[in-house]
Amino acid sequence: MHRYTVFGFNFASDIEFPDLLSEEGQSEFVVRVGPVAAQPPAELSNFLASYWWSEGSFYLRWKDVATCQVLGAKEIIVDIAPSADMARVRQFILGPVM
Repeated sequence: MHRYTVFGFNFASDIEFPDLLSEEGQSEFVVRVGPVAAQPPAELSNFLASYWWSEGSFYLRWKDVATCQVLGAKEIIVDIAPSADMARVRQFILGPVM
């Protein structure tokens, strides 16, 4: 797992962020790659970007890039779209998700 610092926070990540500073200290949260089962509500499904709250988690989706589930400000699960460009995935995580 990679460790970085950004926006004054240290985090661990399954995803490599080559433009960030590496950090060996204690991580305040973790970014993991994995499945996110929740889908956006029907009224949001056609939007390029959407976000919603469901069952104690906050979700963000960028169509054809990734869907992220934020769990208690300690964990972000990233479900990467099959054809996604990793530069856009990193941009999504470092922008709207964080």
